[in-house]
Amino acid sequence: MPNIEDKLQSIEKRYEELNELMSRPEISSNREKLQELGRERAGLDDIVSDYREHKVISRSLEDTKALLGQKLDDDMAKLVKDELDALLSRQKRLLDRLEEALRQYIIRRREPFPDVE
Repeated sequence: MPNIEDKLQSIEKRYEELNELMSRPEISSNREKLQELGRERAGLDDIVSDYREHKVISRSLEDTKALLGQKLDDDMAKLVKDELDALLSRQKRLLDRLEEALRQYIIRRREPFPDVE
């Protein structure tokens, strides 16, 4: 069974595919198909947006943790530690929101929930 990260990656990939499909002339001229794809994409907007933010925060966390490994004066070390705490808090809230959004998405699609790692 896929983990949450794998599922989020596949949702992001589908979102990008939908954007590409909707830009095709044969789709954009077919109102019914365009609306169908638009509804599907709209259902993914929040998940993809949160997932992309999660990736940015994860990179920032890595960078901030790397700073802690350097020789810093006390004031700078405190600033870095405060930034790390803020990023960890944001990431926790975002992961909770992502997990709930993913759960709702899966319920709508009647899929098994991925493993939490």
